[in-house]
Amino acid sequence: MGYYVYIEDANCMLPHEHADLAYWRMCDLNKHDHLKRGGSSTGEKWFSWMDQNYPETCKTAQAILIELGFDVEEEDDGVVIHAYNNKSGQEELFLEVISDLLRTVTNENSTQNKPFIVWRGEDDMVWKDIYGEKTVRSLTGVITFQENPIG
Repeated sequence: MGYYVYIEDANCMLPHEHADLAYWRMCDLNKHDHLKRGGSSTGEKWFSWMDQNYPETCKTAQAILIELGFDVEEEDDGVVIHAYNNKSGQEELFLEVISDLLRTVTNENSTQNKPFIVWRGEDDMVWKDIYGEKTVRSLTGVITFQENPIG
């Protein structure tokens, strides 16, 4: 079982100058078994849908983001998160520990001043996570359409 989610919209980048710190923070999470939701009957614990030894198999922050299930692209300024279309694991925890390191993608047409991801769940629930500070702000909402007569 699981809850499938995908990114509907995003303006979120990990700048190259913060990549090493982001990698260290995401690897440090592996020390905290109480945060892990995956596990076996033998007592081993891991983050949902992640390799138990991801700090050994993933050598960069970009590699960890890919292991989490994100589609990313390396650009001049950093690693841009483009997509996610999978079961929800614990990606929100990893994004939270690097939230203050994330920036918007440089785009002169953007009106957004904080990095964000708009998520849509399999039940059509929509929420927007806003990054750029120590804590992630999560906004929920409802999309409504108004009929406008034509002519």
